[in-house]
Amino acid sequence: MSVYSVYRFYYGEDFIEQSIRSTANSLDEMFVFWVDRPFGDPKSVEYKGKTYEFPHPIDKSWKILLRMQQEYPQLHTIYDYWPTDMGQFSHLVNDRILPHYPKPDTIVFIENDHVYHERQFLHTLRMFNESGYSVASTHPLEHWRTPLWVMPERKNRLCTMFWNMAPFDAIPRVGRHANPLDFKIGWLPIQTHNFGLCLSDENMFWKHNVALAKSPLVGDSTPRPEWYDIWLNWKPGDTDLGISKGRANIILEVLPFPSEDLPDLIAKKYKLDEYKE
Repeated sequence: MSVYSVYRFYYGEDFIEQSIRSTANSLDEMFVFWVDRPFGDPKSVEYKGKTYEFPHPIDKSWKILLRMQQEYPQLHTIYDYWPTDMGQFSHLVNDRILPHYPKPDTIVFIENDHVYHERQFLHTLRMFNESGYSVASTHPLEHWRTPLWVMPERKNRLCTMFWNMAPFDAIPRVGRHANPLDFKIGWLPIQTHNFGLCLSDENMFWKHNVALAKSPLVGDSTPRPEWYDIWLNWKPGDTDLGISKGRANIILEVLPFPSEDLPDLIAKKYKLDEYKE
């Protein structure tokens, strides 16, 4: 049974190595579609009365990927700019993968901040194959600020997406994620560790400002301008942490997370006392 993974990539130096390592042994091909500009192609942003031009490149992720290609021959990096996240997954698979590679049994859409426990990804693949679903998502376990805090799960928030390609010659139309627009998905009883809100202070600054700039251009929800300072200066007990304007209460609080339950790759990265070689 052949399995491909698909990443889309603008920034991601904080966790891309851990994400790839946590899944690579279960994958026949891994495709990282990278770009050098955000959706909507904004060049700068006005933030706190100052104009910030987006760096080029925005982080060191490209160097990490080049190094990892030496270790994983099934890892392919392909430049592909798509102006919006709407329908992007369909384009990447239908236009950039299937014309050049055999159709796999399963395609996994994964973000660069999704990290799995050892053998958890293989277990998830097996569970999906036995589920009967055409398309299914895992549940996100979203860490906040550091891996040692998590937010309560937000309802119907998509995470790693699994597609059974047997019924499809091509990917039908999808939304901003890899979510089909014309039929419902299934949900796997698996939590995927999501570290998208655990970036370094500098990288989160750029992630926030990219979101401020691109959101009105692609029709996405607009972040609260003050959110970065809320995240940066957060302390336990703070409330109303939601990112989007008018939805501060969507993240009421965050809760402690036991270090022993973190993936080993994350425990090692953060040099936690509980990690043992």
